Amino acid sequence: MNRAAFYAALRKRDSGLFGTSLSQSQVNGLERLLNVWATYYATDPIEFLSYDLATSYHETGAKMQPATENLNYWR
Repeated sequence: MNRAAFYAALRKRDSGLFGTSLSQSQVNGLERLLNVWATYYATDPIEFLSYDLATSYHETGAKMQPATENLNYWR
């Protein structure tokens, strides 16, 4: 994957995702996900990566960092 092109596409004004900039924390989270994908799932369909990234974006509120759920969440 061309990560420079990936990040450039995310930073485009019309991408509708992160605006025109990404925080270092967001980049770190994306890098973590992309590295896991490249190491363990590179032969899977790219649509699976799209799903993983979209789910992470949604579940973290675009922070792209792990979240600790309140224990009451599970009750």
